[in-house]
Amino acid sequence: MTSSPGDCSDLWLHLAEQVQFLKNSAEKYDEGYSPESKRLATTIRVLVHDGTGVSLLKQLDVRSKMTFMALGGGVDRDNLLPTSSLLINEMEVGEGFMRFRYLPICVSQEEVDQAKFLSFDDWWTALSVVKDQAGREFSRKQLVLALANRDGGAHVASLSPKELALAVGGSMGITLEAVKDDGSVEVSEPVAMNPLFASVRAIAFELVNTIEFQLSAPTETGA
Repeated sequence: MTSSPGDCSDLWLHLAEQVQFLKNSAEKYDEGYSPESKRLATTIRVLVHDGTGVSLLKQLDVRSKMTFMALGGGVDRDNLLPTSSLLINEMEVGEGFMRFRYLPICVSQEEVDQAKFLSFDDWWTALSVVKDQAGREFSRKQLVLALANRDGGAHVASLSPKELALAVGGSMGITLEAVKDDGSVEVSEPVAMNPLFASVRAIAFELVNTIEFQLSAPTETGA
């Protein structure tokens, strides 16, 4: 771990607390409570996003000096299908049922081992990590702020039309096919699966690992 200069002991304490908040919420998410991703989004916002206030990492004067873990690369614009570089699709088939769900890509150790590291601007805003059926793209910033600013993380407000389509409108285009008795194939309407929660869980994993591997609070002598 590399030490960062500075004597803002209160800010470093806040950083330790915020990282612990991420870990606590990630554990809750992994236990099965997916709406905990809204708390993850709010904490991520505190750490990295400059809005009406200044992010904690910027106040510490470290954000621009860091590189950020990026899992899964970005969306492939040559692929006409909906894609997400932060998610793994899982299908469970049982007697009389079929269930789809999204898993955060951080559950794959292979993907973690292949992670790249990007500048903050590339990681947060420039790189698209979700592309829906209509070709609408979303950055990490857009996914996090949708949950933190509008979907109950820190505020409750109306999601934008494209956010709403992503969250509840089935805009990722997943459909079910059933073979009928006459041999024809019936295709369902798009399944409304929300990729926001698992995506933000993956972003939280990236951020915790970025901070823990690249930052440590300065000692009293500033060393």
